[in-house]
Amino acid sequence: MGILRLLLAFSVLASHSRPLQLGFNFPFASIAVQAFFIVSGFYMALILSEKYTGLNRVSLFLTNRFLKIYPPYLILLIFSALYILADIHPTPTLEPVFSDLNFSSKVFVIFTNIFIFGQDIALFIGPDAEGTISYQQSIYKSFHLCNLVSQGWTLALELMFYCLAPFLLKQRNLFLLKVLLFSLLLRVIFYYSGLYQDLWLRRFFPTELAFFLIGILSFRMYQQLINLSFPKLYTVVSIFLSIVLLGATLCYPYSTINRTERSINFESFYQFIPNPIFGKYLYFCLLFVAIPSLFHLTKDNKIDRYLADLSYPVYINHNLVILILIMINGGGIPQHDTEWGRWVVLFGAILSAIFVVKYVVNPMDIIRQKRAKNLD
Repeated sequence: MGILRLLLAFSVLASHSRPLQLGFNFPFASIAVQAFFIVSGFYMALILSEKYTGLNRVSLFLTNRFLKIYPPYLILLIFSALYILADIHPTPTLEPVFSDLNFSSKVFVIFTNIFIFGQDIALFIGPDAEGTISYQQSIYKSFHLCNLVSQGWTLALELMFYCLAPFLLKQRNLFLLKVLLFSLLLRVIFYYSGLYQDLWLRRFFPTELAFFLIGILSFRMYQQLINLSFPKLYTVVSIFLSIVLLGATLCYPYSTINRTERSINFESFYQFIPNPIFGKYLYFCLLFVAIPSLFHLTKDNKIDRYLADLSYPVYINHNLVILILIMINGGGIPQHDTEWGRWVVLFGAILSAIFVVKYVVNPMDIIRQKRAKNLD
């Protein structure tokens, strides 16, 4: 599923730098992130069921996942810190916010930046007039402004799911469905209670947990499908569903947005869908059904595996590329909003991802695989 994961990473990149004029649209960044969570749920169910099965399975799983997530993040964190030390960091909101914090607030900010955990909480809290920690309704007043890796909050949600995954994988489908429905119900309650801001519906772990569970249930469906006695038919169906899924990802209609009027344009075959919210959840349903098929076709493909390895560095590093462009431009019109600037962001993110994969991800994978082989 590397091709899907890379397309989703490009979706987030396109949302932050405006999409390239290639004749198709990617999903919004928020939708792409939730799709990532579904894919993650599928993969974690896969490796916990088939790879980590010994006595020390939980501790090895958790430490190996941390070794997967943390090294590329740490590299990006170091580069961002170097910008600060050189006094050329292109995020002007960071220094005045951090300098106004009291000691406990600074400790919280430093801890969450280094260890990732808590960066989702940082979206909901920020400094008051005295610099102490207090609840904030706006992300622009929160400690998120002090996060050197702006996508770190999604990694915090991912790590929390990893902690729960061994427990969730022991549960029956009925239990998972109940938790999934509760998570979706919580979204509805928040929405009709006036908490329909981006924070509560897209960045709050209890409401995002539903997407990880969809991935787990998708894997369990895959376990049943591969035991069917019609392998050729399943392959044909898998090809069809994979084409539909990748096409739906490339032709998502809601990624073109007027940033001034906040209006959505319908520009693809999705336009017959009467409501954007319905279209979004239809896409999630397609992911649930088609991910097993795409995995079935690509699980042994080395190129697809390499694309999967690229997706994570592209996802976390592209904002730094964008910020460097803004810095080079001297704070003027963001060059990433120009057509050539978008290409620079895209190729800059890809090239830096290739570097990270070769010198960080691959060496760490060797260590992770050796540790997995020694599982008792």
